[in-house]
Amino acid sequence: MIRSHKKEFQKFAASNSNIVLQELEGCPLKVGDFITFTNDYGVEFPHREVLGFASPEYTKENFPSCEEIRVFIDSDSYWFPNKISQLTKE
Repeated sequence: MIRSHKKEFQKFAASNSNIVLQELEGCPLKVGDFITFTNDYGVEFPHREVLGFASPEYTKENFPSCEEIRVFIDSDSYWFPNKISQLTKE
């Protein structure tokens, strides 16, 4: 059984103004959607919930070469946003 980190994420998000908890314009995902995360080695982690998004300003400031939306998912590293290209909606 997968352990949920949703409560920890909510506390983390409450103290972080760089997290968006509503829909982002142009984003095919929304908070509450379930996705499969595929890491750089091709390993899949299914049935993870979308918890939020890194604000576009934060993404451009910290990842200037990244044009991708960064997505927070319910995982062991809930504080680290993933590239949307690594996520497949279930």
